[in-house]
Amino acid sequence: MKTLLDAEWKRIGKYAHHGINIPLASIHSQNSCGIGEFSDLPLMIDFCHATSMDTLQLLPVNDTGWDPSPYNMLSSCALNPVYLGLNALPYHSMSTESFKEFNKTKRISYQEVLTKKLEFLREYHSRYFSYFEKEESYQKFLLTFQWLKSYASFKVLKEKNWMKPWKEWDPKIKAEEDELSFYLFLQYLCYDQLKKARTYAEEKNIFLKGDLPILISLDSVDVWEAPYRFNLKLSAGAPPDMFNSKGQYWGFPIYEWAIHEKEGFQWWKERLKFAANFYHIYRIDHVVGFFRIWAIPRGNKPTKGMFIPPENGLMEAHGRNLLEVVIKHSHMLPIGEDLGSIPEKAHEILREFEVPGTKVFRWQTIPYDQYDPISLTTVSTHDSETLAMWWEDTHDEKLSHEKRLEILKENHATPSYFHINLLNEYLALFPDLIHHPDAEERINVPGYLLDTNWTYRYIPSLEDLNQHEDLKKMLRSIIQPV
Repeated sequence: MKTLLDAEWKRIGKYAHHGINIPLASIHSQNSCGIGEFSDLPLMIDFCHATSMDTLQLLPVNDTGWDPSPYNMLSSCALNPVYLGLNALPYHSMSTESFKEFNKTKRISYQEVLTKKLEFLREYHSRYFSYFEKEESYQKFLLTFQWLKSYASFKVLKEKNWMKPWKEWDPKIKAEEDELSFYLFLQYLCYDQLKKARTYAEEKNIFLKGDLPILISLDSVDVWEAPYRFNLKLSAGAPPDMFNSKGQYWGFPIYEWAIHEKEGFQWWKERLKFAANFYHIYRIDHVVGFFRIWAIPRGNKPTKGMFIPPENGLMEAHGRNLLEVVIKHSHMLPIGEDLGSIPEKAHEILREFEVPGTKVFRWQTIPYDQYDPISLTTVSTHDSETLAMWWEDTHDEKLSHEKRLEILKENHATPSYFHINLLNEYLALFPDLIHHPDAEERINVPGYLLDTNWTYRYIPSLEDLNQHEDLKKMLRSIIQPV
């Protein structure tokens, strides 16, 4: 039976794909400047290629300002300049030596690195912008993406208003035209570096998988520019469930879907258009939000929330309509994050459209060999405990090397078309490549404001990974049929 995704599946292929998932911030190379960078990705792609993996998944890389969480986006499109590879910038001979100390810290010093990078980039802009300004590629970039000017204006005004939320800005302060060029220029540089990574991935027959969070920060350019597209009196969250007995309050506004539909879903089309420059596949974070969202009156506890829309019939029509929009307006293959409290009808519609869902081994109630091929399997997520932490909690013993290897092999042998795990789950096969105790390997604990959230850094450099023949050999053995 034909589906709307036939062309996308033909491009990707209905066969077993094996891959690695990373927060870009967490990798580092000899050329990194305190955090993982777009220009580090070719080395990560080399590692995928050497281990017979064909997919590299990135967590979101949108601009989040001073927040290290990649899901707290202040722009639905703009890339985070903290990921710019300074040593890969053309023309300059400016020293990056002072950044090297930040590569040696156990955890990422996100705000310090961002501060220092922006200082460097302002100097780079003042010296070298004239080299780019008249180039056809730069001018074409400015004309192609309509969101750029609003984004640059937002960044300038936020700076002039001492980084306060936009609701507290002085209305007399304006962004002058000549002040926008710095932020426009940074977006061009980010675009250029990430697009080059995609080109390199294609040369190595690697698919890049991006991540499009379904929600966006209240303090974002998108909400500032068009607040009518959002319900600012309600916050998205999650009801009490297996992940959090008290529920979750995220603080993100929910959408005025009727307004988006009236505008022909232009906002969504723009997001997809920009992301398609970099990715072959993309993850729809919290895909159930297309069907219904747990809406909490702002400032209240999650238990005070309600589902919108409340009726199952409306929910089904709503989700079907939104999925059709994102499918029809992009050539990327979507993969849904359908974890948590998901209505069965939402699962049915995802299957009908052939949008893969996500299966985390420990939460499945069906045998591994009965997984739907239109799915992605993984042993953990960036929001969950690591495999080792879960094993120790549920089995009252340490996870042995042999058992980890067995679980990973089983994970890669399910009927699912995608088998993708966080890099640290593979690195744990060699204890000297990970942090100890196991809790130090956790990337994020959702619902809690912890200093350790989103500061995780891999121990080995990308050069070390590519030279680790035993690790590469073991990963190749894992993805062979059991």
